[in-house]
Amino acid sequence: MGWYFSVALPDDPAPCHDAAETLRAVARAAREAADLLDGHAVLPREDFGGLAARSYREASAALGKDSRGVADDTHALAAALDDHAVRIAAVRRTLAGIRDDALAEGYAITPQDRVESVPVAGTTVDLPFQLLEARATSAHDELESARRDWWQAVQDLTTGPLAAPTVGPPVGPPVGPPVGPPPGPEEVPPDLDRPERDQRDTTPTDPHGDEQPPPDTSPPGTSPPDASPPVATWQWAAVPLPPAPPALHGEPLDEEPPSPCPSTFEGVLT
Repeated sequence: MGWYFSVALPDDPAPCHDAAETLRAVARAAREAADLLDGHAVLPREDFGGLAARSYREASAALGKDSRGVADDTHALAAALDDHAVRIAAVRRTLAGIRDDALAEGYAITPQDRVESVPVAGTTVDLPFQLLEARATSAHDELESARRDWWQAVQDLTTGPLAAPTVGPPVGPPVGPPVGPPPGPEEVPPDLDRPERDQRDTTPTDPHGDEQPPPDTSPPGTSPPDASPPVATWQWAAVPLPPAPPALHGEPLDEEPPSPCPSTFEGVLT
């Protein structure tokens, strides 16, 4: 049985200062671009006029504003990264000092960077161990706070999340020989809710929606052709079946056997 606490050091934050300097260079370039665009947005009309000039000035003003915003956000992000690196370096110094003090007190340091104490049975943790543990806990809390503040700065000073990856079929010409004939046109099912009629019917209609007769194209002095021939129509009718044949043995049946045919025919074409 024993007690322990961690004195593991966070990563060296020195590269963070290099990254912050790169961000400042980006901010300077964006500010120079903003100054250039601001100048183009106020070009004199006697030097550059017309509709194209107006559009150019408006676009230059909008881009200049965006570039200045990029410069400000990038400069603030560099400052936040520098502050993060300074705080991480302070935590490293604190944990290294706790490590040295633990060794001076005679405590063991494991390969996992943990300070361990093996108490005597029936006793409690001694006071020096408790003080070292409290200092280590405070250092780890500062480490987590520094990381949260840096992440919050990234969220506040960047312009939204990254675009989601595109999901769908591959774009571009197919690779390899075709594996079959190209698909034909898709069949359109007939409209069963509407009566059959010639879809090419071009009979004119009046503004009220009533169909008008087609124009008379027959020569003068002749009667127009007769209407279209009659078309067969469906009418419902009931036709009785012939009487059933007598039984084979001359004895009447108590009940009629079931017939596979209906008692009447319906839908006779007239």
